[in-house]
Amino acid sequence: MSLALSCLLLAACAPSNRTLAALARHGAIQVDARVKAASTVNIHAPAEVVWRILADATAWPRWQPGVETVSSSGHLHDGASFTWQTGGTAIHSRVELFDPPHRLAWIGRAGMAHAIHVFALVPLGPRDTQVESRESMDGPLLDWFYDSADLQSSEDTLLKNLKRAAETTSASSEPAETYVAPATPNPLPHVSPHQRN
Repeated sequence: MSLALSCLLLAACAPSNRTLAALARHGAIQVDARVKAASTVNIHAPAEVVWRILADATAWPRWQPGVETVSSSGHLHDGASFTWQTGGTAIHSRVELFDPPHRLAWIGRAGMAHAIHVFALVPLGPRDTQVESRESMDGPLLDWFYDSADLQSSEDTLLKNLKRAAETTSASSEPAETYVAPATPNPLPHVSPHQRN
């Protein structure tokens, strides 16, 4: 059997776009995928700031050097389709879960490879957010040239860059601290307000 026919047969056994979309809509990745990774980072920025950075796909190349280009009609939204390029590979993606500012997931295809990428943002207070990124990739022979260790390294780098971008954005958008003069002491501290007149 030829390599091309083998690849076609393997691709026919892959999950359908409908199956992948259903997983992504529930914030899940493909657990039986050959290539998987997960990473978590705490970011000193509000969840809304982190969300704006993630949802502005056309700006990804500014903070994520591995992303070369993004073609999108603007900010991501539920059902948005976008194409982005990394390592010379074009990835055709569609947003399946859009729950601002908590969860974002999309599915993507590049050739016969397919992926699910899920982000979960958990506010840890008004100025801190925990971000979890999980991704699964599968396709014929994919793990021969790109394995889970490669994807893990990519996930770790992505979150490191997201942290830097969000913390820089958050710091630059904070209002300047205003000097507040100490309260003037009560001129008659031992006299109650009724006794002053």
